[in-house]
Amino acid sequence: MKTFINKHWVENKQAIMLACMAFLFAAGVIQYVLGLTYVLALTPITLAVLCVPVLMFWDCTVRTKAVIFAAAVLAGYFMGIIGVHMAFLFGHYNYGSVLGFKAWGVPLIIGTTWFLVTLSAWHIVALGKLSTVQRFLLAGALVVMFDLVFEQFAVAYGLWAWRSAAIPLLNYVSWFFVGEAYFFAYYHLTKKAEPSIFVAGLLPLTALFLWLMLVAQ
Repeated sequence: MKTFINKHWVENKQAIMLACMAFLFAAGVIQYVLGLTYVLALTPITLAVLCVPVLMFWDCTVRTKAVIFAAAVLAGYFMGIIGVHMAFLFGHYNYGSVLGFKAWGVPLIIGTTWFLVTLSAWHIVALGKLSTVQRFLLAGALVVMFDLVFEQFAVAYGLWAWRSAAIPLLNYVSWFFVGEAYFFAYYHLTKKAEPSIFVAGLLPLTALFLWLMLVAQ
């Protein structure tokens, strides 16, 4: 029995991890519906924890993972600083307290969000037999579609707030082009990497969680 379980884990560990993540997301929605709002306070921890299986299942050398992860997270954080203080990339907005500790008005964890979203989108398009141009365009479309849900969730639950009555179109345009910059790095630094089912499944599963949380509000 033990041998069977071990063999099954080795062959299906990414699918099993996706199922575990789906269970935890579902549990979070149910707990929130029941009034256990502490779930929101776990957002920074959840983002940090999600990086562990993503890095584990990502088909790259440890050095490549470390370099890309550090660069992607730092870039996302500094874009947050530019966005908040200069309204240059996304429009006028300010972060709330849900994403945890902030420095210069920007949560330290925000760069992790950019890394997870863009890497997952890139792995999704890598699963199909697409040309390079098609991959870049489809991956860009995926991050924008994800942000359509993400923005609604963020505003509803206080992750950040826009100074304007409506979310500016500039925000979505910037998501597309910033995403393309991340994809450019993934393409050139991880050409030989095999796509991960777990990493690819992260984006649609997270989008479903955000939508369910909006329905549950």
